[in-house]
Parts: sequence; structure tokens; C-alpha cells
Amino acid sequence: MESGKVRSSNFELLRIAAMLMIVMFHIFLHWPKAQLTDMNSIDFFGNGLFNRPEFYPQLWLIHAAMPLGPVGNGLFMMLSGYFLVSREKIDLARVSQKILMQLFFATVLLVIASALFDSLYNQDTGMYLALIVSGEFNNGWWFIGYYFVVIVIAALFLNKFLAGLEEKQYFTFLITLLAFVQFSWSGRLLDGLASELRTAGIGVFFYALGGFLHKYRPFKEIKTRSLLFVIALVNLFHLLSSYNVTRGNIESFIRNGGNGDFVQFIGELGNFDILVVILVVCLFEIFRRIRIPHSRIINFLGSSTFMIYLIHENAFFWSLYNIRDCITLLYDQPFLLLLEILKWTLLDFLLGVSAYTIFGILLRAVRLRRKRAARLLEPMGKGRIELEIASAQKAEDRESL
Repeated sequence: MESGKVRSSNFELLRIAAMLMIVMFHIFLHWPKAQLTDMNSIDFFGNGLFNRPEFYPQLWLIHAAMPLGPVGNGLFMMLSGYFLVSREKIDLARVSQKILMQLFFATVLLVIASALFDSLYNQDTGMYLALIVSGEFNNGWWFIGYYFVVIVIAALFLNKFLAGLEEKQYFTFLITLLAFVQFSWSGRLLDGLASELRTAGIGVFFYALGGFLHKYRPFKEIKTRSLLFVIALVNLFHLLSSYNVTRGNIESFIRNGGNGDFVQFIGELGNFDILVVILVVCLFEIFRRIRIPHSRIINFLGSSTFMIYLIHENAFFWSLYNIRDCITLLYDQPFLLLLEILKWTLLDFLLGVSAYTIFGILLRAVRLRRKRAARLLEPMGKGRIELEIASAQKAEDRESL
């Protein structure tokens, strides 16, 4: 969605980084976190190694990954705002077409791939593989609707509204919207009016903030090392908060008698969480300052990120992760589990890039065929027009006689 034909490689690099964060977050979410908290999985693998009221240092690994997904989502919204806020008109038809075509292609590909994999996979393991059905087109991938709603709001009135604001008015709009989303009562009011309206609100905030950073550069006096320090500090604060939550759960478990298995709690951050907002702003500003040569490879990988999201984030891939017990590995060798997750992250990314490449080849083939057909029909069209003109001329001559 970047404005103009030349894509800025530093922002495409940010797009790649954001998608890698999202992929890694989803793997953590649907593999170690799922196995750690799902009693059915614990019973199947017999790996209840963490089911005692204690805080285990190994769990820092999962807690540290929880901001990755929401931060990646925020970065994508800010990227869109950075390049689209200044546009007088957003072509919603073009945006819709691009999303729908990739969504349809990914759904078809996943339905076929999951069926083929299931037919070849050894079912004697007893593990269930979730197969993708056509309904995934309508019911999967929540981020698509989130993104599309914000773009529609921008196209209908937000861009025009923001264009009429001076810097101080623009800042007032941003800080007021942020406060409205952050405060608990007003945030619940939004969700009470419509489910997930609070999330839509933070999406509009990130979009508008991207445009504000593009137009006014408010952080230009802040050193990059200061931004890196803030990122480190926020992550440490998040880990400390996670520790406090776990200690509270342990205390509550003991006070209630301490009977049964203790299930570890891994808290997720909302897209509107203030820690997420701070991390998004700092990372965006750091990548905005990067100066790298124009790279076709980076730009191509950046343009493939939507397909990467579609290919990896579905029940079929979640079930692939859970073929293997990861809790025992987390308990004994957490560094090896991190390597496994990095391997899956790279694999998912490459599979998405491959799918996008195939999609691009097919799309070019269809467009080329259309052009050839148009060229073949063009002389025929001219002949028909000339014939109609000649017939009309003869009719006029007859009427004049």
C-alpha cells in the first residue's frame, strides 16, 4: 500500500521484520503456550513438568514472545498511515481486489495442501491434523477485517479530516483517541457499543500516528540509542509484570487449597496495550531512520508479507506444530526450543514467499493472456466500427433521396 512506484527499502525491511515478529508470536502462541496450558495436550504427552505452583525461569522465554504479535500488527497499521494519510483518494476497489485475490488463492492452496499432507502423513501417531475447508475464506484471519475497516474509515472521511488539521490539532486528536482507547471505562464502552470496537480504535490511532510522523517528524531530536533503551526497558517491565501475575496466581492457588494440577498462566497483550504502543512507536522511528540502498529483493519480500500471514496462520499449521512435544524440550533445554521456533519461523516465512511467487506468476499469466486477447480482438473491433459507420452513412443517403 505504499504510495508511488518506488518502494522505500527501509520500510520494506520494517514490513519484513514485523511479519517475522508475527510469525514467531503465532508459533509461540499455538505451540509451547498451547501445550503448557491445555490439559488435553498435557495428558496426551504426559509432560506436566510445569504443573506445580512455582515460577520457572524457562517460562521467561514464552512471556518475552507475547508482545511480538500485537507490535507487528501496530507496525503494519502505522506503515499504511505513513504512506496513505496524505492521499486525497484511496482506491477501495483496488485494495479490495488485491486482498480478495490473495485470500482466495491462499484458501485454495491450503485446502489442497492440507488434504495432500493428511493423505501422506502416518496416522498411527494418533495426532490430529486440522484440515482447511473453504469456509476459512470467510471465517479465518481476523487481521484482514481489522485492516480493511481502518482503510475504509480512512478512505471515507479520516484522511480528509486529518488533512484539515494543523499540527497542534492533529496532536490533540491523537492523544485524545489514545486516552479514550486506553482508559478502562471508555475502552469497555467502545466494546459495549460493538465487539472489538476498541481494537478498531487503536487501529485508527496507529494509522493516524503514521501520517503524523511522516508530516511532522516529532521524534527527530531523540537519539536512536534512547529509543533502543526504551525498548529494552519496556520489555523488562513486561517480564516483571508477567512474574507478578504468576506469583499472584500461585498465591491464589495455595489459598484455595492447592488441590489438583496448577496450570501456568501466560498473559497476552492486547493490541491497545500501552506497552505495545510504546514499542511500536520506537521500532517504527528506528527503521524510519535507516538508510539502505534500494533493494529489489527486500522490496519483493516486503510485498509478500500478506501472503505469508495467510499461509502460516491457520489451524493446519497449528496442528503441525503440535505433532511434537515441546514442553519437555522447554524444561530441559530451552535454548534448543528457541532454535526450533526460529527454524519454524524461517520455514513459514519461506513457504509464504513461495506461495506469493506462484500467485504472482499465475497473475501475470492471466494478465498476459488478457492483453493478447485484447490485441487479437482490436482489429475485429475496428472492422465492426467501420462497417457500422458505412451502414449508417448509406441509411442517411437513402433518407436524403
